[in-house]
Amino acid sequence: MKKLGIAAAICASLSVAGVQAKEVNCDVTINYALKMDRNDIRLFDDNREVVKIDGGEQLYIGDRRQTLDDDQQALVSEYAARIRKLAPIAARTAREATTLGLEAAEETLVALLGPDNRVNEETMSKLRQISQEIRQHLREDDLDWPRLERELEDGQMGHELESLVARVIASATASITGEMVSAAIRGDKGRLSELEARLESLDESLGDAFESRAEQLGEQAEYLCDEAKSLDALEARLVTGVKAMAPYELLTLKTED
Repeated sequence: MKKLGIAAAICASLSVAGVQAKEVNCDVTINYALKMDRNDIRLFDDNREVVKIDGGEQLYIGDRRQTLDDDQQALVSEYAARIRKLAPIAARTAREATTLGLEAAEETLVALLGPDNRVNEETMSKLRQISQEIRQHLREDDLDWPRLERELEDGQMGHELESLVARVIASATASITGEMVSAAIRGDKGRLSELEARLESLDESLGDAFESRAEQLGEQAEYLCDEAKSLDALEARLVTGVKAMAPYELLTLKTED
């Protein structure tokens, strides 16, 4: 396996929020941070509250209470109920993906560097810290996906993950290449074959270890997709009925036939 192959194995396993077990034909973006308690549902743009549905299912946009007729009130009530159903599913699915990705990363690092390697231990410690930070944005009553997405793409967490991957790739490449060179110099064909087999079997061993859990996660993602489609359709009706809601749709949903 060349350096590119090692990099691919590590990058795949370190994508802690991106485990995907099966093709799910929707792409959901949560546009606002969502906070819920027993009484209220609130949407935030950064730290600014933009929408609130209170315990009496009254709708506020900004600080203005909306006057609703019976049909509009029914839409708001159904909207609130669907949000309360969707948010815990989204949070649990993302947390389980994080856990599965972290465990896959650990298996990969142990396979490439060995269980007692210092780089492995330091990397896993940092990955667990990042995983915990990710989870802080994925609570069922406090789902801040926009901030998490920014952190993973352009923020400190994203930069830390990139740095970890680069360091592990360098260490794994040096370690395995060194072993191969040493075996080649000694003429140890058996050791060379063993190293080649170890690298070639990495993807297969990860698949065997995590396939069942990844399939379960895929089923959850499919269910989440269906719920998101239902909420998106309801949101379209709500925006048609309450024009002031148009800038504040919680979801953006892309589907593929």
